[in-house]
Amino acid sequence: MRSVLLVPVYVVVIAVACCAAAAATGAAGQVRQIAAAAAVTALASALAAVPMLLVRGADQPRVVQAALASTGAHMLLTLALAGGAWAAGLAAFAPALLGWLLVFYWLSLAVLALALVRVVRSARRQ
Repeated sequence: MRSVLLVPVYVVVIAVACCAAAAATGAAGQVRQIAAAAAVTALASALAAVPMLLVRGADQPRVVQAALASTGAHMLLTLALAGGAWAAGLAAFAPALLGWLLVFYWLSLAVLALALVRVVRSARRQ
């Protein structure tokens, strides 16, 4: 279960590395968009863990359904939070922001899916 809760941490670590690389290569203008995309994705990943917390200790079929809900929530929350950040003026709508959102979304989805597989396998069988 802890692995699901660590997904936002992985996103933040990768975002810090990307920001450092962007600053070192002279693309310091990308740092704000990297940070915005990482914040959106980290928050969506954290909120996507809620269904898994609700079925803690349940049997495997319920955990599988919660894992499916988590991946769906992750996708919809990323989309909604990105739109909200743009509407609030926290992030400029730019192709670079969309690119970084895609990078962080797919990265976090892969890590989330691997963590969910571990949780499903460790759930008690019916």
